[in-house]
Amino acid sequence: MPINREESLKHAERLLRMGRLDGAIAEYARLVEEAPGDWNAINALGDLYMRGGDGVRAAAQFIRVADHLFAEGFLARAAAVYKKALKLQDSDAHTLLRLGDVAARQGLLVDAKAYYRRLMGLYRERGDMQGAADVQKRLAAIEVEPASLVEDARTVVQQRPDDPDVLLNLARLELSDPQRDAQIGRAHV
Repeated sequence: MPINREESLKHAERLLRMGRLDGAIAEYARLVEEAPGDWNAINALGDLYMRGGDGVRAAAQFIRVADHLFAEGFLARAAAVYKKALKLQDSDAHTLLRLGDVAARQGLLVDAKAYYRRLMGLYRERGDMQGAADVQKRLAAIEVEPASLVEDARTVVQQRPDDPDVLLNLARLELSDPQRDAQIGRAHV
């Protein structure tokens, strides 16, 4: 017999108010089992696992939600949820790869490179040279001249002027551009 979602949520909330975290987790787990596409419930289950100190199960739920958001094209939301998972499991290869991919797709190439480099180091530590080589290919695909990166970032800012991640990326690129230092030096001469 299918469970009543609203009743299950109310029951889980009552259990939480009574301090019965294990009962609330069990209720959410039943809800998720019954409705595996209920992304809000899955995320809430992850939050409950995290609250209960079970980072491995929490991260698994967050990654599940983030993978769904990534597949649906909600990149900013996916990145936020992947970051929740990464706080719990800082050496999860899948999460690092996805964060790198999300950043690259958003034009946040400094961030993408940081995630890819971190992942490449992780693969090397594990002795996975094929994995490291695959990540190196991703890095090479986004390695371009700094001036070109700045121009690309300016274009993205014009498209999304209210996105703080995009603005921060442009600022980082402008500050790291070696031509900027040369232009500043000429201006002071």
